[in-house]
Amino acid sequence: MITRKIFPFLVAAFLMVSFSSAAQAEFFSISAGVPVSHNLSNSNLESDGVSGYLVHFKLPIMIGLGMESYETKIKYSDPSVSDMKLATNMVDIFWLTPIPVINVTLGAGVGTADLSCSVADGTKCSSYYDKGAVTQLWAQLGISPIPFLDVHVSYHSVSGDVKGKGSNSDLNVGGTVIAVGASIIF
Repeated sequence: MITRKIFPFLVAAFLMVSFSSAAQAEFFSISAGVPVSHNLSNSNLESDGVSGYLVHFKLPIMIGLGMESYETKIKYSDPSVSDMKLATNMVDIFWLTPIPVINVTLGAGVGTADLSCSVADGTKCSSYYDKGAVTQLWAQLGISPIPFLDVHVSYHSVSGDVKGKGSNSDLNVGGTVIAVGASIIF
């Protein structure tokens, strides 16, 4: 009976102390991550793995800058095309929301996408496609298991095309990227 009266009091006290205390201010942070999946929205292109990196630097004003570079191996429906890869490079700007306990980051990026492959007749994808422009909106959710360390997962919604040469039409290379990483907070 006493437990029923004490337990809600303890929970309420814990929540008040946890959420009413001042959040630890980040002066500066460095984040590194890796993409773990890349799903392409184009039905003719299927991801066969992604590798690369994401690096972000948060400034004292809760705004940050970053860069991403990753390469996606692609399974293409035409068997005459082999070793197809999509190289994506982006520059990001982001904002870390002032929410205590969890770290929510919202960002946007611009960059380029470049398609490379080998065709059975000996030509390369560069004969058919030029570099294209890509943009993205992304969100990241992180937690701090210990002070000065944040682990996070991010979701990137990418849109853009590589430009077709001659009679080739532009090729949609948009899709979604999921990445994981960690930040060191100073």
